[in-house]
Amino acid sequence: VILRYEPSDKGLPYLKVKLIQKKGGAFPPISLSKELKFDGEPGAILKTYEDEWYGSATTVIEMDGELDASKMGEQLAEIEASMGGLAGKSPTELAEAMETMKKAPGTL
Repeated sequence: VILRYEPSDKGLPYLKVKLIQKKGGAFPPISLSKELKFDGEPGAILKTYEDEWYGSATTVIEMDGELDASKMGEQLAEIEASMGGLAGKSPTELAEAMETMKKAPGTL
């Protein structure tokens, strides 16, 4: 599993973050059931696709842009509902953790 940061298609200072998962790897896979688009400035797009990383088949979950801080709770709930394999202690663990840390750098 690799977490890769790249400049956003929307320009700096925004980032594109990729979760790169080797198929058949040791870690349980995380999935995204559908592409998500959040309007705003700059807004965000989450998508998943198949790729190759140094000769290995991979699945990538990518987020480009930034969530809207004023709608963070509802946007995180939609993201969490579209993800599979998180294995959290509760169905809302990710959203709750992100909401708690929303003022931390890199959270949005």
